[in-house]
Amino acid sequence: MHKETPLVSVIVPTYNRAESLKRAIKSVLEQTYTNLELLIIDDASTDNTEEVVDGFKDNRIKFIKLPRNTKGRETRNTGIIKSNGEFIAFLDSDDEWLPQKLERQVNYIIDLGLNKKNVMCFTSIILNEEQTKKIKKNKMYFNREDIMEYIFVGDNIVQTSTYLVSSNIAKKTMFNPNLKKHQDWDFCMRLRNNECSFVYLPECLTIWNRNNNEDRISNSYKNEGISLEWLKNNEVYLSKRAKWGFKVKVFVDDLILSGKKLKALQIITVSIFYKAISINTLLKKLIKIIIPGEFWSRYKQIFERTLAKIKK
Repeated sequence: MHKETPLVSVIVPTYNRAESLKRAIKSVLEQTYTNLELLIIDDASTDNTEEVVDGFKDNRIKFIKLPRNTKGRETRNTGIIKSNGEFIAFLDSDDEWLPQKLERQVNYIIDLGLNKKNVMCFTSIILNEEQTKKIKKNKMYFNREDIMEYIFVGDNIVQTSTYLVSSNIAKKTMFNPNLKKHQDWDFCMRLRNNECSFVYLPECLTIWNRNNNEDRISNSYKNEGISLEWLKNNEVYLSKRAKWGFKVKVFVDDLILSGKKLKALQIITVSIFYKAISINTLLKKLIKIIIPGEFWSRYKQIFERTLAKIKK
């Protein structure tokens, strides 16, 4: 470990996730980077969350229970306000970290000589979905690249549980507490607007346990209108490429599933004009439009493996 060991504040928002929270806490306390504080922000849970936290005897843990449920809108901001670290890391209560996650990120920032008051480092993930684990590596990120185009057009995963961000810029930026959806993307956009430097550590150090539970903060409010409202409110901050990349990423699959294939094709067509869709994504969407849903579900993995070989 480097001689520089700045304090890292780990913020874990949670609501009625006592069982998965145990795993998340354990993955934080087992970090090889030990100079950390763990702030568990309980969004007024009604289960035995507090009892679970009390079971961990570690003075680095701080438990904060909100007086009322905020549907996840105030938890991360409360953690940011209460944090003392030079860096802040976020971990959703049903995700987990590999043991070297924080150490690798802190050292990476120091080795690159980056401004520690103005940086956000993100990593690749291991996607745990439907009892299968997949390595999901992003394309390389270059600092001058628009982070929103990197996410929406490049189809890269910049997920909250991978973030390590300077406390200075996190406290300046904060999460938008009025959002019901897209909090992670919105935070990246707001960081960019505050001239944050983004850096990608190309290692899979976070396990993203993605499921369809309605109580997960990032999966709540599955409503097209909410996404359209976010896009309308933030259109001024997005390039044409990012705007149409967002539409492809968020709307096209649902339109196809609901039988609105012509509308999906219209979005795809405009996105091609603005160079807002990758060849890989274009092929996947067109095949979903052409091939019946049941057939696609059966042969999806075979197609994706074939496409990956072609790309190599």
